[in-house]
Amino acid sequence: MNIEEKARALVEPIVVQGGFELWDVVFEKEGAMNYLRVLFDNSTAKNSADTAANSADTAEFAADTAANSADTAEFAADTTANPADTAELRGITDEDCARMTAPINALLDKQDFIKHVDILEIGSPGLTRRLRHAVHFAASLGKPLRVTKRGDKGKTVVIYGVLVSYDGDSGAFELQGDKGILQLSLKNCIRVNLDL
Repeated sequence: MNIEEKARALVEPIVVQGGFELWDVVFEKEGAMNYLRVLFDNSTAKNSADTAANSADTAEFAADTAANSADTAEFAADTTANPADTAELRGITDEDCARMTAPINALLDKQDFIKHVDILEIGSPGLTRRLRHAVHFAASLGKPLRVTKRGDKGKTVVIYGVLVSYDGDSGAFELQGDKGILQLSLKNCIRVNLDL
């Protein structure tokens, strides 16, 4: 297992026991630093994801157990958001984050792989959370996305649209944009985020 997978297996029971959902575990390099980010959310978001997955084509949304750079400073839900979105992505508080940090930190500090981690961040994925796995896309079906990808000439292109389908096997997904349906592939994207 890689560092993300090892960390996820260790911290998920702690997060679930605390009454939360583990959204993602991300190990990535930024500048000269290696970051390990443990991103968790209120369990209400998990119930929404389960509902979305059950109502979708389960063959299309196969679960991906592999483990987002996210805004870890955004711990509280945006109260000005659409009420339906707020119910699903209620977020976590500063107190929630502080309560989960101690046990997660204590456990990860004992692991051999922590020597490769310069900065450990524990917090919320934020309302504009990054989508990396099939379960993320299943939970985001029908929601607006912001997709950053490389254009034909190597320039960064940002595409907006509503997620209408996702194939968990191939990583292909479709957005409903202003000019119709856009067909994209996750492997060709730099980043995919929810868009408010």
